[in-house]
Order: sequence, then structure tokens, then C-alpha cells
Amino acid sequence: YAATEQRHGSQDQLRAVTDDGGQVTENVLRVSLLGPLLVATPDRDLLHSDFGGRHPRELLARLALARNTPVSKGVLAEQLWPANAPKSTTATLESYISVLRKRLFADGDKARRVLSTSGGGYRLATDELFLDLDRFDELIRNASDARSLERNLELRLEAVALHRGDLLEDLVDSPWAESDRRVYRDRVVMNLLVVAESQLMSSG
Repeated sequence: YAATEQRHGSQDQLRAVTDDGGQVTENVLRVSLLGPLLVATPDRDLLHSDFGGRHPRELLARLALARNTPVSKGVLAEQLWPANAPKSTTATLESYISVLRKRLFADGDKARRVLSTSGGGYRLATDELFLDLDRFDELIRNASDARSLERNLELRLEAVALHRGDLLEDLVDSPWAESDRRVYRDRVVMNLLVVAESQLMSSG
């Protein structure tokens, strides 16, 4: 039905982030986790090859999923290398962080602020970028508070458009994402059910 048709081609959702007033704000890093990992700077979409391998991309996804919370180097090492860890995981993580900062930001000071060293680990300040999970959750909250069926449906359809597939579906062999994957699978399905019901009510 109409809701599911809006799931695809949602790269445009990464092109802008709305501020508290609902206005579009450009020139921010955009990270999308609902589907394969997508990363876009204000200038271009980043390809797998821009990260120099799987593990830097996986590190970025792990930090994005932490939503502003620092993740220790020990936890990151265990999750990125459940087996066959490099000789020095700390040095390797530091090199990956350096790669990410250079690829994601043109400004070095901003890179160190948004992707910071914190508490013996690293933190991605997701409040300084567009993260589709944050926008999805915000849309669902606002839809629940909407005073009209039309506004509720409008917000929920925008949330549907953010969904390109299972959370980090290109990293399915990363067990650290599985609990969040289940959470968002349930939230997406529930939203689709509400949208379908609302569309039936409005058409009837």
C-alpha cells in the first residue's frame, strides 16, 4: 500500500535535518542506520572504499548507535574483533578514528568535537549531525501528540520514508546491533500498522 511504497529511495532524507522549529538545516553530516549504513557529508555520499575497509565503517555505526554515549575501547575491541583481534587493538582503533575524522569532516576542530575521545573510549555527538534513528523516534513521538488524524498520518508517513530496510542490514554478522535491530523492527512494524489503519479510516 502507499506506506510501504515510501520506504525506498529515501536517500533524500539524508540531505537535510530539521531543527526544533521544523525548518531544514543543511551542511551537516548525515548518518542513516535504518537499512544499509549510509553516510553523507555536505559535499557527497561516502562509499565503502572511502573508509578503507569494513572495520572503520562498523566502528562509526557502533558509535552512532550509542547515541551520544561514550563506548570504551575495551568494549569496541570485543565487539569489532570477537576473534582474530589485531596485536594492538588500541592503536588500531586510534587509526580508525583518525581515518573517520578525516573522511567525515573538513574542519579538524569540529572532527575532534563531534567524534571525541571520552572516558577511555570514543563518543559520537549525534546531536551535531542528522541521525535517522533520532528523527524516526521524534516523528513517532510528534505523531502520537498530533491533534488531528491528518497530521498524525503525515508525520508517520515521513517516518516510513526513513525506513530502507532492517537496521544495519549490511552488518548482520555484528551481534552488538541485534538488540537495537529487534527494537526498531518492532517500531517500524507498529508504525506501518498504524499508518495502514489511518489510511483505511481516512478513505472510508
